[in-house]
Amino acid sequence: LLLRLADICHFSRDRAYPYLFKNKIFKSKKSKKIWSYYSDVVTTIPDLKTNTIKIQASCDNVFHHRAIINDSKYIQNELMNCHRLLINASSNHQFNWKHVDDTKIKPSPSANYLFNDIKFNLNQNKIVDLLMGEKLYSNRLYAIRECIQNSLDSIKIISTKVKEGHYIYLKYYVTNSPILEIFDSGTGMNLDIFRENFLSIGSNSFWYSEKGIEEWDIDFKSLDLIADHGIGTLSYFMIADQLEIFTKYQKSIDFLHIKIDDFKDSILCKKTVISDFPRFSTAENLSTPWDLMHGTCIRFFLNSPLEFYPLLEFLSTNILRCPTKLLLNYNSVEYTMKL
Repeated sequence: LLLRLADICHFSRDRAYPYLFKNKIFKSKKSKKIWSYYSDVVTTIPDLKTNTIKIQASCDNVFHHRAIINDSKYIQNELMNCHRLLINASSNHQFNWKHVDDTKIKPSPSANYLFNDIKFNLNQNKIVDLLMGEKLYSNRLYAIRECIQNSLDSIKIISTKVKEGHYIYLKYYVTNSPILEIFDSGTGMNLDIFRENFLSIGSNSFWYSEKGIEEWDIDFKSLDLIADHGIGTLSYFMIADQLEIFTKYQKSIDFLHIKIDDFKDSILCKKTVISDFPRFSTAENLSTPWDLMHGTCIRFFLNSPLEFYPLLEFLSTNILRCPTKLLLNYNSVEYTMKL
């Protein structure tokens, strides 16, 4: 922790930006430009009395000023991470530094700007409301299409390693309320993928991340992936009041059962035995994701029933580029979709 913080804070005067900047020989113009952003830092002073790191800078332009302010906030986050790690580890080590004082980062006397650290204030709940429902899609059944497209991408990825036995299986039935379950034989998800990609609205999908590409050796030239940004996940609440996700990541030993009973509230991870995971019965020679040891089932607790013919028509006209088997079980009657 100390080495990491020392590296970004430049505690030592001889390692502060101005001193290094003056003596450094730059072969890259881009590198020199990045370094010049921090060349206005005068010094970094650790104050033992207040446990504060004080950053002093005299900036010639607003871009340098903004870069140094952002860097000081990054250091503040690192400090908080250090304390969080020590607390979680029940460590006896003492780490006194707690704050970064950026009040001494100011425009130089000759600068032609006034600096105000003002940004857009984004209301998360309002943004979510704008992005979901019929504000985003004209037909509520597009939620099903979004789910199937995610399943297709997942199947395309795992098909490079596991060649056979792939499918998407839709199961609609009514108990106390109408329920739709969408099974797939894809890669499945671990908790990190679920948290950082499935729930991260607007971010790239896991397959485009460095970790995803490395884990699955992805060659995008040979794969025609559909999903890109995670906005579509919000559309699930066009048709459902609650969601449950059952999933097994092919590269993990863990089976996950996650419940979302309110998209604006925290997520519940449940301890559920595998025998209680959802299953389906089919005339086809298909195994559940839990038997395959990879795949996902998303259970929609629907806010209204799905009529058979509108559902059939929607699937027939809106599910394109489907290279795998797609089946619909509607109230215990099974149909193989010809797409």
